[in-house]
Amino acid sequence: MGCPIADFARENGYGELMPYFCEADGAVMEALRGTLHRDHTVAEGFEECDYWIKNKED
Repeated sequence: MGCPIADFARENGYGELMPYFCEADGAVMEALRGTLHRDHTVAEGFEECDYWIKNKED
């Protein structure tokens, strides 16, 4: 479990920025015609990121 992107950011001194990147994920998925469903992220201090993505056409 975990997030390699959040781990990399933390190891390189910019882990505090990760919540902002994660916050943009919903807008990115919308642009790709999907919907992101997520309650929490590793960047927020949780052990896992509980997400799933649904295609808007479904």
